[in-house]
Amino acid sequence: MSLSSTSSSDSVSKMPALPASGPATAVCDRSPLPEGKRRQLQPECGLAERRGTLDLRGLRPWGALFAVLLLVTAELAARSYLPDVPTQGIYPSYRVRAKVEELAHRSATRSLDVLFVGSSLVDVGVDPVQFDRLCAERGVELTSYNLGINGPPMAGIQPVLDRYFLPRVSPRLVYICVSPNAFNRNAVSSLDLVTERYTRAARVSIAEEVMGRFLQHSRLYADRHDLRLWARSHGAVGFQGKTGRPAGFLPLQGVAVWDDLPSDRLASFTPRQRDVAALYDLCRWCDSVGAAYIIVDMPLPQRSRDLLSAAQRARYRQLLHEAVIPGDTVMSYPADCFAAEHFWDGLHLNSDGAARLTEMLADHAAQRLAGPSSVPSPLARLNR
Repeated sequence: MSLSSTSSSDSVSKMPALPASGPATAVCDRSPLPEGKRRQLQPECGLAERRGTLDLRGLRPWGALFAVLLLVTAELAARSYLPDVPTQGIYPSYRVRAKVEELAHRSATRSLDVLFVGSSLVDVGVDPVQFDRLCAERGVELTSYNLGINGPPMAGIQPVLDRYFLPRVSPRLVYICVSPNAFNRNAVSSLDLVTERYTRAARVSIAEEVMGRFLQHSRLYADRHDLRLWARSHGAVGFQGKTGRPAGFLPLQGVAVWDDLPSDRLASFTPRQRDVAALYDLCRWCDSVGAAYIIVDMPLPQRSRDLLSAAQRARYRQLLHEAVIPGDTVMSYPADCFAAEHFWDGLHLNSDGAARLTEMLADHAAQRLAGPSSVPSPLARLNR
């Protein structure tokens, strides 16, 4: 009896006290009921609960439907507003995806004899359509493709080539087109972020690639990089997707105003080991498929070349010559081959400069692949 009395007094003491004055307030009885008993509904108790918390259980289907409608509306808006160009998808850039799809189509119908690989300098600097035509005029039928990768230095270029391009081709001749900015340890730090993005894209798993290929049909997913850039710039930057001409070539028209790009890429030139190792990996791939390779020291404006001291230029040339095997060549051009009007900016050739360089390479390739009796092109100076 004493135990029962104690439990009753405890339960009473724990009940909230009624207000001393004013109308009586109902108290929610939450004590456990014996099994089989049902408590009478207490509307006041439910009202108190509703005042304390928001019950969203009834809104869940409507919330999901609203999210789906919002997503569909955004997708339709993106399809109507964004330009109809190859989008990024799982790839590190629009240009890479465009080249992957075009190269897959071209290599399925015909073999590729000559490849031009390198950075944005070759992406805008060599026209394969013109190259093929000039070689045919010289009596050598060749099919070429421009695999210039716009953005990163050599350490970001080689993994993308190795993942998406090189397993699909078996060329006879490869022009590896480089410049000091492809190896400079002291280049602007933002290039490290670009290299990381390209390297990460080249290492996606097979499952991620399959899912990415499915999702890239959505413009919201495929254009996510440009959408973020557009949002951060409040619409001032626009969308950057470009297809360029066939065979991977993107010409630049006119002459741009001089900017800080050369000094950001070339100042205090010191070779970075991972970029040099990427060049060696590319050379080894050429050996593995039986392709001859030529390292092309891409032309630069005199003002950009002056950013390197004599010792830095010598170290850069040594780096290139160490990468070639005996019998192959490093190709460079005299300073007077290209004038200021052949460049779009401090690093990149414009369409006129690209046409001039393409003609020089066509002369060399036609003589190199025509037979062992060919002689070096008078337009190009070959250095060993």
